[in-house]
Amino acid sequence: MNVIVSIGTSTNAHDNILAAKEILSAMFRKVKFSSCMKTSPVNGADNYYYINCLAMFDTTMSFLELKQWLKEREQDCGRNKEDTHEGYVTLDMDILEYDGKHYKADDWKRDYNRKMLAELRG
Repeated sequence: MNVIVSIGTSTNAHDNILAAKEILSAMFRKVKFSSCMKTSPVNGADNYYYINCLAMFDTTMSFLELKQWLKEREQDCGRNKEDTHEGYVTLDMDILEYDGKHYKADDWKRDYNRKMLAELRG
């Protein structure tokens, strides 16, 4: 199945984005990454900027297996609920598209995601 995953972090951005890219590249073949973009928090409440990028790859995992695997990798990289509530997001990886089906509808409306998606598919 073809997959598009969003990657974001609000802390230690260079290292966390690099870690996410390494993790995905070690697990999946031929991962294609968009360039990274600095973005404002979507809820406007955090005082932190985020670094975001997209990854596109194929997988034999089911949607639920992939979602669980991504959440486990977030935790491996130090993500926890307490920090997230404070605006510190060590690593966030979400499935935006799986086998042609879109998820996270609000994320598809974000200008930065549309730009990165165009870059990936271009």
